[in-house]
Amino acid sequence: MEAHEILTIGELMEIKVGDDFIKTKLQELLPDSQFTVFHPTVKGMLVRLEEFGTYLMRFYRKNGEYSFDARLLGQYSKDEIRLCLFQPASPVVKVQRRRSYRLPIVLDVRLLPESAEQGRKPKPIKAKTVDLSEHGTLLTCFTPLEPDTAATMELKLSRAETMMLSGTVLRCEKPPSRKDPYRIVILFTGSSGQQESELRRYILRQQIAARKKKKQEMLP
Repeated sequence: MEAHEILTIGELMEIKVGDDFIKTKLQELLPDSQFTVFHPTVKGMLVRLEEFGTYLMRFYRKNGEYSFDARLLGQYSKDEIRLCLFQPASPVVKVQRRRSYRLPIVLDVRLLPESAEQGRKPKPIKAKTVDLSEHGTLLTCFTPLEPDTAATMELKLSRAETMMLSGTVLRCEKPPSRKDPYRIVILFTGSSGQQESELRRYILRQQIAARKKKKQEMLP
């Protein structure tokens, strides 16, 4: 599958720079299969990209994760917006992600969805996890979020530990009644290798603690 056959303008994407995936957005689809994205930034600073370097790009659909390689052809400004021009260097493939353990756990979450209006601060949304993995989480909350909505999450792992994560809404399930919360699946996007490792270790610790508790309960 070629990139132009599946990509859409406004697509939320990630570009791998070093060991990290950094969020960006597809701005234009151009002739000769070329496309532009917003120049990726970290904490408001432009990320340095190597001219004519090849980068791994990835994006998400309801049925999974897709990726392809793209070659950087240029970096420039248009209407005061910094853009990067890319040319696909490989077909788009669906990533067969390894299955990660989903830990059943209830944790407090504070969601900050990205506002569609420039300069408008997002209104925090309270939510709770149903389960958690290093790649995503299932939440319950009383505020619906549209699929593909980008959001920042404050995940309360303990009284003293809070993790900030970026995510994208994969789906939002309507509750059976008005009294019930929405069930929202969020995929973590742009997580660093360190964040994934921290989540993996946290989940492992919780698994070990749960096994010890179960053994103790079985003792006479």
